[in-house]
Amino acid sequence: MLDDVEIDSDDSAESDEGGSWFSRAKRGGRSLGAGAIFLASLALLFWNEGNSKRHNDALHEAADQVSEVTGAAIDPALDGKPVHLSARVSSQEGVADPFFGIKTPGVALYREVMMFQWIEYEETTGRGRKKKTTYYYDMDWDTEYHDSSQFEEPQGHENPRPDLVSEHFFAPDARFGPYRFDSEDVAEQAYTDNPNLPGSLGKWPAPVEQLPALPGSLAGKRWYRLDDATYYRGDQNSEEASIGDLHVSFYALTNDFPLSLLAAQQGDRVVPYQASNGDSILLAGAGTQDAAAMVKAEERASAGRTSLFRTVGLIGSMIGAAGMASWLGGILTMIPIVGRLVSLSLMIAGALFGLVAGLTTIVVGWLSARPWVAALILIAIGSAVTWAIRKRRETLGKQQRASRAAELGARARDKAAQALGTGPALAAAGLAGAMPPPPPPPPPPARPMARASGNTPRPQQPAPMPPPPPAAGEESKELPPLEWTPGLLTTQPPAVRPRAEAPSAAPATSPEPVARAQAVTKPVPVVPAPPRQPLFDTVEARQPTPPLFDTVEARQPPPPLFDSVPPRPAATAPMFGTVPTREAPPLFDTVEMRAPAPVVEAPKPVRIALGSKGDYQLNKIVRKQADGGEQVICYELMKAGKPIKRGTQAEVKETLRQALGGG
Repeated sequence: MLDDVEIDSDDSAESDEGGSWFSRAKRGGRSLGAGAIFLASLALLFWNEGNSKRHNDALHEAADQVSEVTGAAIDPALDGKPVHLSARVSSQEGVADPFFGIKTPGVALYREVMMFQWIEYEETTGRGRKKKTTYYYDMDWDTEYHDSSQFEEPQGHENPRPDLVSEHFFAPDARFGPYRFDSEDVAEQAYTDNPNLPGSLGKWPAPVEQLPALPGSLAGKRWYRLDDATYYRGDQNSEEASIGDLHVSFYALTNDFPLSLLAAQQGDRVVPYQASNGDSILLAGAGTQDAAAMVKAEERASAGRTSLFRTVGLIGSMIGAAGMASWLGGILTMIPIVGRLVSLSLMIAGALFGLVAGLTTIVVGWLSARPWVAALILIAIGSAVTWAIRKRRETLGKQQRASRAAELGARARDKAAQALGTGPALAAAGLAGAMPPPPPPPPPPARPMARASGNTPRPQQPAPMPPPPPAAGEESKELPPLEWTPGLLTTQPPAVRPRAEAPSAAPATSPEPVARAQAVTKPVPVVPAPPRQPLFDTVEARQPTPPLFDTVEARQPPPPLFDSVPPRPAATAPMFGTVPTREAPPLFDTVEMRAPAPVVEAPKPVRIALGSKGDYQLNKIVRKQADGGEQVICYELMKAGKPIKRGTQAEVKETLRQALGGG
């Protein structure tokens, strides 16, 4: 019975959850591929941001410097600068293909060559360690040459080099306004554009449906006309194509069609404009379009390409990061149940990491393309962080100072309580339960009975009795007496004095004797204050120390060394004789002041009219000399009474000719 059972060795050797560590480690090769995809995606995102910014800056630069070309003459001053022109492209001679010798009346001709060749295809099946890539080959027509030396299996799939390739041809006399039309960029765009888009150049190319017969030189090289619109090279007697056979068709850009172009002028041609950042700009559109509309259309197209590359880059970074995480998860899948959960979690975490890395790369690329914006953002972030740190330090400093003050206050209260002999807990908390309850206050003195207006004796009210002392174990409801807390007031507490006895009531005026109630006062016991402990120990006074040296009597001043000389009286007579002042004649003769020369005003310029033509006047500006002659200063060209050009006669005449349109 067991012989009839087929056992799949691959499935029994290793399950999806098991397998050896070596088989799991073999996935490292695929993780390297995932890492390459991850890095390539980040590079694409970074390049995309910089390229988008560079292209937009080039567009704005071209839009700011563009010049409109409206005349039939070419201005040499516009060489190398962006120009915009809307005109018709036309040719009188037509265009020809030099290889086949065919000629069309259009301005451009595109030769499309397709070769029958081997094409390599790739197919991947399975996943994980069972993933398998299969390469298979098929013969088909394609305009692009497939190099068989780069195939996975080149043996038996060799492709020969094509003898003819696709190419553009332009009419020698094709003109686009004042310029010669031979732009391959425009022709390529016309061939590849979508004809259904508005303004597309794809509506220009039209297939050539009537091809002439081939010359005899080509017929001997296996060339023949397959149909009215196709040339073919191969075995004419075979119904099947062979490797290396060529299929040729033609597309012509029709004559006399409208075109709008924004490019750079280079002599009598238009070429892509090279911006200052190195990017090239060449915008073409069918019909009549102004420069602003063409720039806006290109900006929208550039934004679409940027968004597409961002999406592709983010997806690639997520796939690459998830692939790298799956390699580690593949090792952990040896754990039966937890391994799969951990592997799935790692893949999700890797994908999220790839998304975050891609978004971060987009931000970094965007900021690197805009260094001034990045600098301002960094300055703002640095200022915000500095301000937050400073505020945090100020708050911590205030908290530390408050806690320090509270600690110093607590220490002062503890020292004061120790100096008074009470416990720190009693002084801080103010608990009076630890001390014996104070005696009750004395009763108020008895009031004498007063007489009413009708001499009716008024009964004397008995004095209120003091409340009974609380029983043992019962807490007194009265508040403890006010105590003085050291450290809060600088004065000493007032001494407790016994309440004086109330004076007796005045004698009554009634003739009847009235019993007087003598108020009985009890002395209030004085609670002695606890002895105050000195804050410092008493130190006995030090005895005066004897002097270090003996007393010496003051020395008498010594006698003078020299005798005193009386001062000499001041001399009254001068020491030298008085000499009279000598009068000398002046060194130079006196010259009278010369009168100032009269101011001679320079002759003013005079404008002399030489002639006029339309709104333009030609003048000569001269200066009259004193001898009657004239000095020519310059020539002047005026329009409507306002000068527009001054210079030599030749310069003014040249300006006048240009203003009159070369007349």
